[in-house]
Amino acid sequence: MYVFMKLQQTRSNCAVLLGGAGRRAGPQGWTPPPVPYCRTHGPAPGGEFCFCCRGTGQWRYQRFHSPPAHPGCHQRVPPACCHVQPQAPWLPAQPRRQDPVEPPRGEGPPAPHQPVRVPGLWGGKRGERAGPPHPAFKHPLPGQRPASGLLQVRGHDDVGAAAFGSARPRGQPLLHRHRGAQLCPLPPAARSRRRHDAAEPRRCPDLGPLRQGRGGEGPGELPVWTPGQRPLLHAEKGDLMVVELCQSHVRTLFVTLLGDGNQSPQLMYKTFELPADKLQGTGEVLFDFVAQCVQKFLEEIGNPQHRLPVGFVFPFSCRQTGLGKAELISWSKGFQCSDVEGKDVVQLLQAAINKLELYHVEVIALLNDTVGTMMASSWGGKPCEIALVMGTGTNSCFMAEAQLVEVVEENNGRMCVNSEWGCFGDDGALNDVLTPYDHRVDQESSNPGERRFEKMVGGLYLGEIVRHAMLMLAAEQALFIGASTSTLGSKDAFKTQQVLEIMDNETGMAKARSALEALGLQPSERDCCRVQQICRAVVSRAAALSAMGLAAILSLMCRSRELERLVVNVGVDGELYRAHARFGEILQSVTGLLAPECAATLVPAADTNGLGVAMVTAVAQRMLTQRHEVEQLLAPLRLSRADLERVQGLMRQEMERGLGRDSNADASVRMLPTYVCNTPDGTERGDFLALDLGGTNFRVLVVRVMEEGIHMASEIYVI
Repeated sequence: MYVFMKLQQTRSNCAVLLGGAGRRAGPQGWTPPPVPYCRTHGPAPGGEFCFCCRGTGQWRYQRFHSPPAHPGCHQRVPPACCHVQPQAPWLPAQPRRQDPVEPPRGEGPPAPHQPVRVPGLWGGKRGERAGPPHPAFKHPLPGQRPASGLLQVRGHDDVGAAAFGSARPRGQPLLHRHRGAQLCPLPPAARSRRRHDAAEPRRCPDLGPLRQGRGGEGPGELPVWTPGQRPLLHAEKGDLMVVELCQSHVRTLFVTLLGDGNQSPQLMYKTFELPADKLQGTGEVLFDFVAQCVQKFLEEIGNPQHRLPVGFVFPFSCRQTGLGKAELISWSKGFQCSDVEGKDVVQLLQAAINKLELYHVEVIALLNDTVGTMMASSWGGKPCEIALVMGTGTNSCFMAEAQLVEVVEENNGRMCVNSEWGCFGDDGALNDVLTPYDHRVDQESSNPGERRFEKMVGGLYLGEIVRHAMLMLAAEQALFIGASTSTLGSKDAFKTQQVLEIMDNETGMAKARSALEALGLQPSERDCCRVQQICRAVVSRAAALSAMGLAAILSLMCRSRELERLVVNVGVDGELYRAHARFGEILQSVTGLLAPECAATLVPAADTNGLGVAMVTAVAQRMLTQRHEVEQLLAPLRLSRADLERVQGLMRQEMERGLGRDSNADASVRMLPTYVCNTPDGTERGDFLALDLGGTNFRVLVVRVMEEGIHMASEIYVI
């Protein structure tokens, strides 16, 4: 799978490209796809029709087709006649993708400006610069095709900028290419129910990364024990707690479930700042701090003394053997606490809570934050079977067919699987799309060589990628010409929050200038514009890679369930998704491109991880209570070894009494004589008659005992 992206600057004729640097950037001699033409928005490279209006000439969020796209079709829900993707009637039949289509004379807009290639990013071998150092962003010659391996996206800003009345150049679709797939424009987010042409072969992203690990090898997929996909919270009643460990804080929630069909639980919560030194100390210090947060929170809400079940949100790779049993595999997100990996984190937290004599507080469930997102997103009438979290790190979970999860002995129904896809690429699978910036971010991280995919997507690392990109461009005299950039050399000098602010269309340029001036730089308008380009390219790549992972999950679910079309809701949470609308648009669009046989609807979780974990904890508590009740009912039936030995002694005593002449009459075990004094020794011969009187019949047997063996004949008479 290879992702090639380009976002073009909208204020000048320059462009910044951010994509894969490697030998597989594209086949030699690759020909661009056809360039269809839209009367309203001009040519649309890369697909069958204009991205913002899909060839209709109308605003992209309208749910009906106009006559130019498909005559006679005006319904708001595409009927069967729209089974084939629409094509403008003034275009000839769809040509082969090797034959470019020129727009009609006199109808197309002026030719867009040419892209610019930034050295050190693409082409050649990994780690080598692509060509000689550029003199002030030199442009290719007019009409010259970009070097092999570059896939362009002209225009930029938001998809279909013309539809929003923007004065900037009209946008054209971001293109995504993966092995064996055709190039086509991204579908709009509103087009949630696309129909797939049965005559066209279905292209799916590579499922290898997600399939790996089901047999127990590699990070792969980790089973998550959840008591059902969508717990009925309105059926639960009682108080419980949720403790969430995050990269910068610890959040505690007290949830009161009212039961009796009430679907509005009462919530109280408090957030405690997590000191940076706790991330690098011992595990005991970390969990002691979490337990102290629990104690302070309980004191503030009245210090309840009744039993409180706790659900623990732990967003790290764990090997779960039960809902309340999980061993930490490895840390991430900047955590490096000692003496925790390989140990049960539930027991570690419970031990820390017991130190404070909070014996009524019991940790009964551990969940990844993605599972909480899926459960919370399902609340409100939209059951979700997939969840994505795109915040400090990145991860996903989904409901997999239980028989496919080979690491557990469960063959019925489905089981929630925690993908832990942040580890994807640790084996070198992403080497061809990693940039020099990614390598530098990895080298400066606390876990070099690990969680390579997360370091390309997670919010903890996007600011660092932008910082290294600015440093390289400054070294090439493309940014901050003549100025000292020593302040940019410090790690974490540029934050992801600043990256998201700079991307804004209205205030982004001002935010860029403010952020750069805070670092002691005196940026020009050109510098601010290029920094904004870099920020957009980095975040857009993160969104496209997240969509790639989602498409792989969708394709895997569709194939494993043997469906022609999968319709599913996807719960999404995380700062990147909430803070930047463009991120969600790219996520929806690229997913539709890579998994056209699946219709995925993104459902924002609205920061309700705690409620989702409360759902699971409530059901787990009910199941635990029921289990205790059953245990109490069955307890008398379970005999210990001491009980059996005691009964054995009594039995032997009664046998001895039954054998005695004087005690035989009083013994409960009578030990009656049968007068059979020997067992057969094999020398018996002759014919014998045996009579067997049963409860409902009488059997007569004639037995002949010979040296060759025993022969029997019998007759049964009903009484």
